[in-house]
Amino acid sequence: MYYLLILAIGVERLVELIVSKRNARWAFAHGGREFGHNHYPVMVAIHTALLLGCVIEVWALHRPFIPWLCWPMLVLVALSQALRWWCVTTLGPRWNTLVIVSPRRRWSDEVHIGGCTTRTTWPSSPKVSRCHSCTRRGSPPSASRWPMRCC
Repeated sequence: MYYLLILAIGVERLVELIVSKRNARWAFAHGGREFGHNHYPVMVAIHTALLLGCVIEVWALHRPFIPWLCWPMLVLVALSQALRWWCVTTLGPRWNTLVIVSPRRRWSDEVHIGGCTTRTTWPSSPKVSRCHSCTRRGSPPSASRWPMRCC
């Protein structure tokens, strides 16, 4: 069972690489530039070594199957993978395993939080946008930097 889980995670990472390649083509077609290319092979090696280490540890040290630990952790892995793919689909073609920066004059996007749609622009002076239930001050996309006041 454990080996199948590690295999499934490995296959999922390969699917991520396919999606990343497609998104990289999109980013480069839109004028993106890659940064930090030298660190990428190291990151791939670390991720591969982690998965291999998981298999080798269980095999070499004859680790027992512990059901009371396995099943909750399996649920946690499934939930974390769901969150991971939610992030990938939310970012759309901007998600990538590479560090690709697109040349944009301004960062501007609509942000959907709590039923509100707020247009934020960065860099600029803070803007206040209103919706039916709250007020958001425009800032970079960081939840800790988005004060909210209810109307």
